[in-house]
Amino acid sequence: MITEVIRRVLLFAGFTEEQLQYVQQGKEIRLRSGDYVKMAGDPPDSFCIVIEGQIEWTSRVGKQDVYVMTLADGEFWGHELLLTDKSYPVSGSALNAARVYKLETDAFWRMLSRCPSILRRLVALLVERWRSLGTVEQQHARLASLGTMAAGLAHELNNPAAASRRMFGGLRESLEGTQSLVFELEESGPERAPVLVWTSPAA
Repeated sequence: MITEVIRRVLLFAGFTEEQLQYVQQGKEIRLRSGDYVKMAGDPPDSFCIVIEGQIEWTSRVGKQDVYVMTLADGEFWGHELLLTDKSYPVSGSALNAARVYKLETDAFWRMLSRCPSILRRLVALLVERWRSLGTVEQQHARLASLGTMAAGLAHELNNPAAASRRMFGGLRESLEGTQSLVFELEESGPERAPVLVWTSPAA
């Protein structure tokens, strides 16, 4: 059964029977909807293939979980962390009842040593996924900034009293400045005060 599943995975296309034996050294795990397969911060410990179901991955940005990607039948993960020796930057949970085929770390490296032809594909996918994760986080940061600006604008529009207070505050400052100027003119004496001439319109 697992052999047929593995044959359908594009990564293993063209593998010989001998090479497939190194892929078949794992075990199957079953997940219920909502079960986590990995949490952000977990150490790398396996290479996994989705046999059935869907695994959704999210990244914690600020106080929110941001969607990154969904892996379905025949897709895989884990090599990114094993190849770079990094902890999981994302969390993955089953969207529905799912089955996952899991190769432990030692089995993964044995498979890679016997099947080096897949290394280029794994590295290319690694780069693509890290880039995708970075893009998601950057876009969310921009959206969060726009959201904050929009919230501030909405607050101003829905709070005319605050706007009025600012307007009257500015008017008060202008009046106080005018009064100071009048006091200075009075103290300088009439001989230094400017002459204001009113010119009536021509008849």
